[in-house]
Amino acid sequence: MASRITRRLLDRGDRVAATVRKPGVLDDLQAQYGSGLWQANLDLTNLKDTKEFDIHSN
Repeated sequence: MASRITRRLLDRGDRVAATVRKPGVLDDLQAQYGSGLWQANLDLTNLKDTKEFDIHSN
């Protein structure tokens, strides 16, 4: 479902920032939309991932 929403946003020209649990899930969209899609791996069920992911980084 999330990838369908992401695709719709990208189709209408929006830029999208997305986190994914499984690397590679949005690779097809990344290839199609390039810099319109920013993605990062983040598994919210993994405490180590959540501590390493800094939303305030540049």
